[in-house]
Amino acid sequence: RRSIAYVQDEWQLHEKHWLIPGIRYEHTARDASDRTGATRSSSDIAPNPSLHYRWAYSKNTNVRASAAQTLKLPKFDFVNPLVTLAGVNSLTSPDKGGNAELKPERATGVELGIERFLQGNRGVVGINVYTRDVKDYIQKQTRLESGRWVERPCNVGDARFWGAELDWRIPVLRKGAHELTFFGNHAELRGEVRNMKTGSMDDVKDLPPRVTNLGLDWRHQPTRLLAGVAINHAPGYTSDGANDDGVREVKTRNKATLLDFYVGKVFSAKAELRLIAKNVLSIEKAETTYKYNADGSFNAGES
Repeated sequence: RRSIAYVQDEWQLHEKHWLIPGIRYEHTARDASDRTGATRSSSDIAPNPSLHYRWAYSKNTNVRASAAQTLKLPKFDFVNPLVTLAGVNSLTSPDKGGNAELKPERATGVELGIERFLQGNRGVVGINVYTRDVKDYIQKQTRLESGRWVERPCNVGDARFWGAELDWRIPVLRKGAHELTFFGNHAELRGEVRNMKTGSMDDVKDLPPRVTNLGLDWRHQPTRLLAGVAINHAPGYTSDGANDDGVREVKTRNKATLLDFYVGKVFSAKAELRLIAKNVLSIEKAETTYKYNADGSFNAGES
């Protein structure tokens, strides 16, 4: 059960300056039952304030800044204690289970950005920097349970994220009935988490150092047909951190470049049909995981 109330106001401080304060109140109550019939109940109340500022520096340029507190509830699968068995159980292919004791993540974030509109607002280029502190950060951990590897989400501690993002949508061709747009984004991602049980500062699992997306979008105005191609690239990276039981886990993922295609038709401002072919090159994301005991001795490994 979830109840949400939200209120905000907009103040024009000056001809080109706006301030938008607000507060979002959330109340969530959950009940989770396992296969034995045991039920666990939890309730969370969070008044989340926010403050947004916009400076219309020029007709086509805005400077934005914001500070906000947010509450992120665990996914349903994360709190469902049911364990789904893997076909072949292994360290890199474990059974999947939930955790009824999960707490929601509470975050405080600050962002600063600038955006520039191009060619009559048909294009835009923006850059944004951010920092975010997260309490009770949720991260998946894999452990042996009754002789089988089981992956469950856990509140591992407090985390901090920071980085920068560049995104754009630039018209490169507008000739007659045809429009061609170059779009994409690039993000530099950094993060660290303090393990609440071991006290160590660890890498954030499954967080690549950077991600790049590039694409071309073609549209034919008379028929309202569209087509496009998109490329996603993430470099290889290694994360190193300790689980709650003191076992150190080192995970390495290979680099991956994925290619997608799409075609579609726009019927109205609210209706569009789009067919998407994802990962047409059939690139597989491979990973290698090694575990080490607290004394440094080898525990387990698999790729």
